[in-house]
Amino acid sequence: MGKGSGMSDEQNTQVQSQTDSKALSQETSKALNKLRSTALAWLGRQEYYEAKFRQKLKDKEATEEQIELIVGEFIENNWLSELRYCEAFVRSRIAKGQGKIRIQADARQKRLDQDYLIQAFDNIETDWFEQALQTYNRRYGDKPLDNSDDGFEQTQEKRLARAKEKAKRMRFMQSRGFNQEQTQFAMAPNNE
Repeated sequence: MGKGSGMSDEQNTQVQSQTDSKALSQETSKALNKLRSTALAWLGRQEYYEAKFRQKLKDKEATEEQIELIVGEFIENNWLSELRYCEAFVRSRIAKGQGKIRIQADARQKRLDQDYLIQAFDNIETDWFEQALQTYNRRYGDKPLDNSDDGFEQTQEKRLARAKEKAKRMRFMQSRGFNQEQTQFAMAPNNE
Protein backbone atom coordinates (compact mmCIF):
# COMPACT_ATOMS: atom_id res chain seq x y z
CA MET A 1 0.00 0.00 0.00
CA GLY A 2 1.07 3.59 -0.69
CA LYS A 3 2.18 5.76 2.21
CA GLY A 4 -0.76 7.25 4.02
CA SER A 5 -3.06 7.28 0.99
CA GLY A 6 -4.89 4.06 1.61
CA MET A 7 -4.33 2.99 -2.02
CA SER A 8 -2.18 0.22 -3.39
CA ASP A 9 0.72 0.97 -5.72
CA GLU A 10 -1.41 -0.36 -8.60
CA GLN A 11 -4.24 2.04 -7.76
CA ASN A 12 -1.76 4.94 -7.48
CA THR A 13 -0.42 4.04 -10.92
CA GLN A 14 -3.96 4.00 -12.41
CA VAL A 15 -4.83 7.37 -10.87
CA GLN A 16 -1.52 8.85 -12.06
CA SER A 17 -2.15 7.42 -15.56
CA GLN A 18 -5.63 9.02 -15.67
CA THR A 19 -4.19 12.35 -14.49
CA ASP A 20 -1.45 12.14 -17.14
CA SER A 21 -4.07 11.34 -19.83
CA LYS A 22 -6.15 14.38 -18.84
CA ALA A 23 -3.05 16.62 -18.90
CA LEU A 24 -2.01 15.15 -22.23
CA SER A 25 -5.53 15.60 -23.59
CA GLN A 26 -5.54 19.25 -22.50
CA GLU A 27 -2.11 19.73 -24.06
CA THR A 28 -3.29 18.12 -27.31
CA SER A 29 -6.41 20.26 -27.29
CA LYS A 30 -4.35 23.43 -26.80
CA ALA A 31 -2.01 22.43 -29.62
CA LEU A 32 -4.96 21.72 -31.91
CA ASN A 33 -6.58 25.07 -31.08
CA LYS A 34 -3.31 26.90 -31.71
CA LEU A 35 -2.89 25.08 -35.02
CA ARG A 36 -6.51 25.86 -35.96
CA SER A 37 -5.97 29.58 -35.21
CA THR A 38 -2.80 29.65 -37.29
CA ALA A 39 -4.57 27.92 -40.18
CA LEU A 40 -7.47 30.38 -40.03
CA ALA A 41 -4.98 33.25 -40.17
CA TRP A 42 -3.47 31.74 -43.33
CA LEU A 43 -6.88 31.59 -44.95
CA GLY A 44 -7.57 35.16 -43.88
CA ARG A 45 -4.67 36.29 -46.05
CA GLN A 46 -5.17 34.13 -49.14
CA GLU A 47 -6.99 31.15 -50.62
CA TYR A 48 -5.33 27.74 -50.58
CA TYR A 49 -5.98 24.51 -52.39
CA GLU A 50 -6.26 21.45 -50.19
CA ALA A 51 -2.91 19.83 -51.04
CA LYS A 52 -0.96 23.05 -50.33
CA PHE A 53 -2.95 23.62 -47.13
CA ARG A 54 -2.16 20.10 -45.92
CA GLN A 55 1.51 20.67 -46.69
CA LYS A 56 1.55 23.90 -44.69
CA LEU A 57 0.03 22.05 -41.74
CA LYS A 58 2.67 19.31 -42.07
CA ASP A 59 5.36 21.98 -42.13
CA LYS A 60 3.96 23.19 -38.79
CA GLU A 61 4.54 19.61 -37.53
CA ALA A 62 0.86 18.76 -37.25
CA THR A 63 -0.01 15.10 -36.88
CA GLU A 64 -2.04 13.32 -39.55
CA GLU A 65 -4.97 13.20 -37.12
CA GLN A 66 -4.79 16.96 -36.53
CA ILE A 67 -4.53 17.62 -40.26
CA GLU A 68 -7.61 15.50 -40.99
CA LEU A 69 -9.59 17.20 -38.22
CA ILE A 70 -8.70 20.73 -39.32
CA VAL A 71 -9.08 20.13 -43.07
CA GLY A 72 -12.41 18.35 -42.54
CA GLU A 73 -13.73 21.15 -40.35
CA PHE A 74 -12.53 23.89 -42.72
CA ILE A 75 -14.05 22.23 -45.78
CA GLU A 76 -17.32 21.62 -43.94
CA ASN A 77 -17.50 25.30 -42.94
CA ASN A 78 -16.48 26.34 -46.48
CA TRP A 79 -13.40 28.13 -45.16
CA LEU A 80 -11.24 25.98 -47.39
CA SER A 81 -12.63 25.68 -50.91
CA GLU A 82 -10.85 24.18 -53.90
CA LEU A 83 -13.33 25.85 -56.27
CA ARG A 84 -12.80 29.26 -54.70
CA TYR A 85 -9.03 28.76 -54.96
CA CYS A 86 -9.33 27.77 -58.64
CA GLU A 87 -11.40 30.88 -59.35
CA ALA A 88 -8.83 33.12 -57.63
CA PHE A 89 -6.04 31.32 -59.50
CA VAL A 90 -7.73 31.84 -62.89
CA ARG A 91 -8.51 35.52 -62.15
CA SER A 92 -4.91 36.22 -61.11
CA ARG A 93 -3.52 34.59 -64.25
CA ILE A 94 -5.93 36.50 -66.46
CA ALA A 95 -4.77 39.71 -64.78
CA LYS A 96 -1.19 38.74 -65.72
CA GLY A 97 -2.24 38.53 -69.37
CA GLN A 98 -2.17 34.75 -69.69
CA GLY A 99 -4.33 32.65 -71.97
CA LYS A 100 -6.41 29.60 -71.18
CA ILE A 101 -3.81 27.09 -72.40
CA ARG A 102 -1.11 28.48 -70.10
CA ILE A 103 -3.49 28.69 -67.13
CA GLN A 104 -4.52 25.05 -67.62
CA ALA A 105 -0.86 23.93 -67.86
CA ASP A 106 0.06 25.79 -64.67
CA ALA A 107 -2.97 24.32 -62.89
CA ARG A 108 -1.95 20.80 -63.94
CA GLN A 109 1.53 21.47 -62.60
CA LYS A 110 0.01 22.45 -59.24
CA ARG A 111 -2.21 19.35 -59.46
CA LEU A 112 -5.42 21.29 -59.10
CA ASP A 113 -8.65 19.37 -59.53
CA GLN A 114 -9.55 19.68 -63.22
CA ASP A 115 -13.30 19.59 -62.55
CA TYR A 116 -13.02 22.62 -60.26
CA LEU A 117 -10.79 24.35 -62.81
CA ILE A 118 -13.37 23.83 -65.59
CA GLN A 119 -16.06 25.16 -63.27
CA ALA A 120 -13.87 28.18 -62.46
CA PHE A 121 -13.44 28.94 -66.18
CA ASP A 122 -17.22 28.69 -66.60
CA ASN A 123 -17.84 31.01 -63.63
CA ILE A 124 -15.35 33.59 -64.90
CA GLU A 125 -16.55 34.53 -68.34
CA THR A 126 -13.60 35.70 -70.40
CA ASP A 127 -13.35 36.73 -74.01
CA TRP A 128 -10.04 35.01 -74.84
CA PHE A 129 -9.71 36.91 -78.12
CA GLU A 130 -9.96 40.22 -76.26
CA GLN A 131 -7.53 38.89 -73.64
CA ALA A 132 -5.06 38.00 -76.42
CA LEU A 133 -5.43 41.46 -77.95
CA GLN A 134 -4.81 43.20 -74.62
CA THR A 135 -1.74 41.04 -73.92
CA TYR A 136 -0.37 41.69 -77.40
CA ASN A 137 -0.94 45.44 -77.16
CA ARG A 138 0.60 45.59 -73.72
CA ARG A 139 3.78 44.10 -75.15
CA TYR A 140 3.85 45.47 -78.70
CA GLY A 141 1.31 48.32 -78.75
CA ASP A 142 3.84 51.03 -79.51
CA LYS A 143 5.80 48.86 -81.99
CA PRO A 144 3.46 47.86 -84.83
CA LEU A 145 4.57 45.08 -87.15
CA ASP A 146 5.73 46.61 -90.42
CA ASN A 147 2.88 45.69 -92.74
CA SER A 148 3.82 48.08 -95.50
CA ASP A 149 3.82 46.50 -98.91
CA ASP A 150 6.26 48.33 -101.14
CA GLY A 151 5.59 45.91 -103.96
CA PHE A 152 8.72 45.09 -105.90
CA GLU A 153 10.65 47.69 -104.04
CA GLN A 154 10.53 45.75 -100.75
CA THR A 155 13.90 44.16 -100.30
CA GLN A 156 14.53 40.56 -99.41
CA GLU A 157 16.18 41.81 -96.23
CA LYS A 158 13.02 43.67 -95.12
CA ARG A 159 10.80 40.65 -95.81
CA LEU A 160 13.14 38.40 -93.81
CA ALA A 161 13.27 40.87 -90.89
CA ARG A 162 9.46 41.15 -90.89
CA ALA A 163 9.04 37.37 -90.96
CA LYS A 164 11.47 36.97 -88.04
CA GLU A 165 9.68 39.63 -86.01
CA LYS A 166 6.28 38.08 -86.73
CA ALA A 167 7.54 34.62 -85.67
CA LYS A 168 8.99 36.12 -82.48
CA ARG A 169 5.66 37.74 -81.62
CA MET A 170 3.75 34.54 -82.36
CA ARG A 171 6.08 32.59 -80.04
CA PHE A 172 5.50 35.19 -77.34
CA MET A 173 1.72 34.83 -77.64
CA GLN A 174 2.00 31.04 -77.64
CA SER A 175 4.14 31.14 -74.49
CA ARG A 176 1.43 33.24 -72.85
CA GLY A 177 -1.11 30.50 -73.56
CA PHE A 178 -3.04 31.71 -76.59
CA ASN A 179 -3.98 29.46 -79.47
CA GLN A 180 -3.24 30.18 -83.14
CA GLU A 181 -6.63 31.73 -83.85
CA GLN A 182 -6.45 34.09 -80.85
CA THR A 183 -2.87 35.06 -81.76
CA GLN A 184 -3.80 35.83 -85.36
CA PHE A 185 -6.73 37.92 -84.16
CA ALA A 186 -4.46 39.93 -81.84
CA MET A 187 -1.83 40.42 -84.54
CA ALA A 188 -4.27 41.42 -87.29
CA PRO A 189 -3.27 44.78 -88.84
CA ASN A 190 -6.63 46.37 -88.01
CA ASN A 191 -6.13 45.49 -84.31
CA GLU A 192 -2.60 46.84 -83.94
